[in-house]
Formats: sequence, C-alpha cells, structure tokens
Amino acid sequence: MLDPFSDIAPRFRMTAASPWHRLLTFRASVQTSELTSRKKTGRKQEKRIPMTLTRWLIVLILSIGVFLFSTVVSTHDALAVLYVLCILFIAEAGGARTIVTAGAVYSALAIISFLIKHYGESFDSAYIRLGISLVAIAVATFLSRRAQAGRSQLSEQSLWLALTHDTVIIRDGGDRIIDWNEGATRLYGWSREEALGKKVQSLLKTSFPTTIVPHLAPGALWSGEITRLDRDGRPMILTSTWMGRVGEYGGEGGVIELSADLTQERLAQAGRIESESRYKAIFNGAGVPIFELSTDSQGADVIVLAQNDAADRLVGPKETGAADLTKILDGDGHRLFRDAIVRALAEGVRQELSCRVIPEKSSPRDVAFTVSPGAQYGESRTILVTAVDMTERNQARMRVEQMQTDLAHASRISALGQMTAVVAHEINQPLMATVTFARSGRRWLRRDTPDLDEVGRCLDGIVSTGERAARVVERIRAMSRRQTSEHEKLSLAHLVTETVEILSSEFQRYGVRVENCVTAPDLYFIGDRVQIHQVLVNVMLNAAQAMGSISGRPRRLILNAAQDISRGNLTLTIDDNGAGFPLALLEDGVAPFTSSKEGGVGLGLSVSRTIMETHEGRLNVKNRLEGGASVELQWPALEEPQ
Repeated sequence: MLDPFSDIAPRFRMTAASPWHRLLTFRASVQTSELTSRKKTGRKQEKRIPMTLTRWLIVLILSIGVFLFSTVVSTHDALAVLYVLCILFIAEAGGARTIVTAGAVYSALAIISFLIKHYGESFDSAYIRLGISLVAIAVATFLSRRAQAGRSQLSEQSLWLALTHDTVIIRDGGDRIIDWNEGATRLYGWSREEALGKKVQSLLKTSFPTTIVPHLAPGALWSGEITRLDRDGRPMILTSTWMGRVGEYGGEGGVIELSADLTQERLAQAGRIESESRYKAIFNGAGVPIFELSTDSQGADVIVLAQNDAADRLVGPKETGAADLTKILDGDGHRLFRDAIVRALAEGVRQELSCRVIPEKSSPRDVAFTVSPGAQYGESRTILVTAVDMTERNQARMRVEQMQTDLAHASRISALGQMTAVVAHEINQPLMATVTFARSGRRWLRRDTPDLDEVGRCLDGIVSTGERAARVVERIRAMSRRQTSEHEKLSLAHLVTETVEILSSEFQRYGVRVENCVTAPDLYFIGDRVQIHQVLVNVMLNAAQAMGSISGRPRRLILNAAQDISRGNLTLTIDDNGAGFPLALLEDGVAPFTSSKEGGVGLGLSVSRTIMETHEGRLNVKNRLEGGASVELQWPALEEPQ
C-alpha cells in the first residue's frame, strides 16, 4: 500500500525553510513528551517487518549458498554481488546497526571466498571482480541504511501528525479521506474508521470566505480561514493550511491539510468588540463627565487617557498626546486631587472631593469629583474619575439663601408692624418716668433749702429710665436690621425672659398669664441672638393672639424647657389653651402662606421653621388633647464648661 506520507520527506529536504516544514518541526518539538510516552507503551517508530527466526534462517541459508557457490564454482562472473540480495532482504526488517553489520560480514565473506579460490595467483581479472563485488556490497549497504533512515523519519513525522492537537486530514485526488488523526476526531466528532473513505465536502460541509475553492498543484500551499460543521451540526471557524500531494505516478495526489479551531477565539473577540462598543456607548452617553487617568502609586503625572463628551464640555477637548488634569485645578485643588488619588490607590475605596476648575477657554466651575481605583498595568495604575458640575447648583443655593434672608427680614418687619403697640408702650413708660423724675427734681431744687440728695435720686432715675428706653429701642432695631447671621453661645433662660419682657404689654392686652418655667441657668446652645428672638416673638405672639378670642377659661401661656443628655438635645415647649391649629396647617407641615389668623400672610411659622433648620434644629407643631396648641423648638445642646 502506498504510504500517504511518502511524498512529505522529499519536499521537506527541498524546501527546508517552508512554512509547512517549520510547522511540522515546531509540532515535533512540542510533542516530544508524547512521543516518548508512545515509545514506552510499545508503539514502533519504523514501519518494518519484524526479524523473525524464520526470516533469519532464510537469510542464513541464502548467505551460505552464495558463499559456497562463489567459492566452489569456477566462473569468471562476480558471484559475490549476490550478497546484495541478502543485504536488501535484511534491510526490509533490520535496523541501521544490523544493516551495517551485514554489509561488513558479507564483504568479509567475499574476501574469504576470493582468497580460497585465488590465493597466490597473479593480479588478473579476478581482482577486478572482487573489487566490483565489494563496491556493490558497500553501495547496497549505504543505500539500504539511507532508505531505512528515511523510513524512520517518515514514521516519526507520521506519528507527529497523528499526535498533534490540530486536525490533520489527508485526502486523495477524488476528495476522499485517506488519513484522519486524533485531533480531527476530537474536533469534528467522527472517529477515524467513520471518516476514512468519505468525501470531505459531504462530511464537513466546508465553506470558504470566497466562492473560489483552492486547487493545489503538488507542493503548492494555501492558507486561510474556512467554516465547517461538526458531527452535531455546530458551525466552526478554522484556520487551515493546505499542501498539494504528489501522486503515485508524480501527478496530483490530493491534499494534506492542517487546521486549528478559531471558534472560541472568534467568539471571545466578538464578545470583546461588543463589550468595548457597549462600554464606549455608556462612556460617551453618560450625562456626567468621566475621565480615565493613568498615574503611579504616588499620584504623579496624572495623565488623561480618555474622556467622554460631557468632560469635553466641562474642561475642553483633551490636548494632543496627553493632558494633566490637575493643572486646571485652582488653589489647593491640585494637592487635594493628588491626595485623593493616593488614598484611593492605597485603600482601594472611592474618594470624593470638591475643587474649582479653571478651564482655558471657559469660566471657572465648581466641580465635585469622585475618584475610584482602576486596573493596574505594570507600574502604571488607572483611575476612573467622575465629575459633577456644581456651579449652577451652588449659585441656585446662594440665591435661595438670599431669598430666605430676605424673607426672614420681611417677616421681622411684619412682626415689628404688629408690635407697634408694644413699642409705644415700652417707650412711653420710660419717657413718662423720665418726666416724673425731672419734675420731682425740679420741685426739690425750688425749695428754700434744696434737698440735693433727692435731686440726685431723681437724676439717677432719669438715667435708669433713659437706659431702659435705649435698650428697648436697640432690641427693636436689631430685629429690623438686615445683617448676616452671627452665631454665639446663648442662654435659653435669658432669651425667654427677654422675649417675655418685650411682649409683656401684648400679654396684658390679650389678658394672657405667662407661666415661665424656664429658669435653669445651665441650658445653652449655639445660635444667632436676633434670629432666635424672632422665632420666640413669632411663636409667643401667635399664641397670645390665638387666645384673645376665647372666653370662659383662663388664658395661660406655659413655657417649659428640658435637656436630653443622651441625645444632646435642648427642647423649649410653648403651650397655650387657645383654639389650636387648623387641621390643614398641620397636614401641610407649616407651609408658607398658610395662616390660622384672619388677615395673616402665613409667613411667621414658615420663616421660624427655616431659621430653626439653619440652626440644625427643628420646629414641631401639634394640638393639645386638653385644648390649645403646642409648639416645640429643639436645638443641639451645648454644655456649660465647669
């Protein structure tokens, strides 16, 4: 039978640098361990007939016959040439050493036979026949040894092809499979016995990127990608190399092909492309600026690798080559940003910071950054940074704060309007007292003997009442003045007492009796005196006005304070026994422009709640079960140092 690999070795020798030869050489190197394993299990490298005892007897008989015939028979022919037959017979089954040994033995027999027949004779044609016989034996030995080495090499190459993980399929000129290795069995699913004799196209449904099917002359090569179906009908993408075979009579003999499966690689590549496309779409479609940075563990050389469209709008397009993001940060932003990067890389957690960004071609922006650690590539680390432009939000917050300040000021002016009678009463009393003291002093001076001591007491009274009037005026002016908030340490008992004194005339007007239980001197908190006065005046005046319409029961305003040490809270409760809050006001949560008084604008409690929230406190309202309303003011308590 024709060896399907018989046409490979000559082509390797002719084109030793060909890709096919390099591929097989590489396969031979990586399959050394597997070849060794096959040798240990008894698989022979050479396809030769075993040297059995019968074969040795035949060779021995033939050798003895040639020796006796060439020694006994007198002839002028070189009968020792017949030893070549024995060498060829041995070469079919023997190894290299056996062939060389046989050649030496037969050369010795030819010389012995010559000496027995022609010893002592002069030089004649017999010596020439001996030389011809020895040359023939030597040439036969050399050629047999070379043929045996070629067969061994072909056997190893066949084994390499059989053991390779890639598929090896050999087919004849009719496209029928004449060899099929284990790699083809693993890949396609058909065993060698099932595949042999089948046509490749009908078995594997081969398709090419183009409609042109390669036609290869002997020795020609073709490489490319093909698609085939396995036994279960699953499509596979293969990279394949084909080489045209030499036929039995030197013509075209089919194709030898090596193929490797690229299906998983192509699927992974498609997955990577899809993932990259999805990441790119998310990256560029995000509504917030995103930067991908590269840096070292110390946060030096913060290079922008990529940034999305929103980032371009925030800081401008990335410069050609690379840009350092920290160079457009203002003030301490450069240091804060690098510190955030170092902490993110060291701790592996996200860091947040706010900086002012000064782009080259736009106005400064207030930006909140989030710095997250990314992947590491050698000494370089990637950082993912997201940014939120806080400029408009900060500007809006400042406008809201200004509006709240204006609203509070308007509320104070409104409260002052309602306190006109209070102001008149508070100022009128010191003025009338001053007039009385002056008149008394004048009478003491007009006496025949002026009483200077009484005059001095009258003058002291004038000074005292004047200072009292000045304090009243100063309190009223402080409430009406537009000024920034100045927080200081305040005594709750002192503030409550001052407020009760300011509203004393209003309480008398509405017939309200104040029960001030806030007398503990150690209740302190941090706040703005004017704003807290405004809250207390609003709440107490509202309570007094709410009790003005009731009858049949005493009108009482009860003030209590308590400190929750465990929670660190200081609470002032203002209870009245008036009509209580309307249900709508309780449901709206003290919303602006919601009032329980006829003609009220509904700003008092709303502004008071805003002031309390700016002091990190709360204002809560509810109705009492026994009738009336209850307002609860709560601040973070401050303990008085010993």
